[in-house]
Amino acid sequence: MDKNINKTIETDKKEESYGGFQYRHNYDEYKKELARRQQQKCTRRVLTVIIIVSFIVLLGFLSAFIADTVMRTKGYTLAEFLSGTRPVISDHHKNEYGLSDIDALYGECLVTLTADGARSGCGVILTDDGCILAGHDTVSGAASVTVTFPDGSTEEAEVTAYDADKGVALLKVDRDGLVCAEIGDSRALEDGQTVFCKESGKPAAEYSVISASGELTVSLSGDFRTVGAPVINRYGQVVGIVREGDGSTVKASHMDAILKTVKTMLTPGKIHSINVNPTPVYIERLGVYVEPVTEKQADIYKIPTGCFVTSVSPQSQLRRGDIIVSVNGAESKNAEALLSFTGDSRITLSVYRNNSYTEITVK
Repeated sequence: MDKNINKTIETDKKEESYGGFQYRHNYDEYKKELARRQQQKCTRRVLTVIIIVSFIVLLGFLSAFIADTVMRTKGYTLAEFLSGTRPVISDHHKNEYGLSDIDALYGECLVTLTADGARSGCGVILTDDGCILAGHDTVSGAASVTVTFPDGSTEEAEVTAYDADKGVALLKVDRDGLVCAEIGDSRALEDGQTVFCKESGKPAAEYSVISASGELTVSLSGDFRTVGAPVINRYGQVVGIVREGDGSTVKASHMDAILKTVKTMLTPGKIHSINVNPTPVYIERLGVYVEPVTEKQADIYKIPTGCFVTSVSPQSQLRRGDIIVSVNGAESKNAEALLSFTGDSRITLSVYRNNSYTEITVK
């Protein structure tokens, strides 16, 4: 019996030392503490990752903001820069062009026309899908018209429409991706103003406007006889199409007078994109050329919307770079708004100049 008692005592001691309640209790507490510390460790890791990611995102937004601000000073927004879009004001014509510039601008958008293998003339590419503006006399009654492009390649063209009274015809060739001429505002032409005439493959030449007051015809002084060739203003825009030349004067159709006709002659039911930029417009009463400042440009350059003065006559009270914000208290967001007041006996202009506003009165 003593033997059994001793054995029981030894077993109890073992359980107390190795597997008894006290041991199991301490081990459970240890496991709980271990799990708690592991959870805290995981929580710290997650928080660290969140902080790092937040910092990277914040840094990205900050970098994008700085980049966008820098791009805007160059005329881009960041989105336009990433997409490869040109600056919003890069197409505006604040610079005047010379002969070499005109040759470069019109090197690819003029073609030579040959009617029935005999008569020849010039054509101006109007749309990138092959619509060409030509002189009526060149293609009138022709059974076939061949178009020769600046690279020397040729295509047969179809005469799709014409207007004999206005001296223009519209041709179509089966080509895409062509370089188009830009159409300007022929209403801005003045007597004595310098313009250019150019035909495909030949250098441009300067001419002087004799008379621009006719509804349909512009008269130039000089010897130029290529029917269908463009009359180009100093901003590189087509403002007329040559009808005839007699060796001393050139007669051309006013672009403003024929543009509506040309648009109606385009293929019905199909959208064609004619590159028309009617700015800058000449405001005779003020002696200035103006073009609009859009909402987007105003936002980028932190300037007001209105009419930007691109050039001035010596007698004008305005300066190049002025922005005409209002006329007689009414907003002037475009040339039409300015023109509506030119008949008034007294005009008060609100002008943004050198980061401040000033009033100018024109009598």
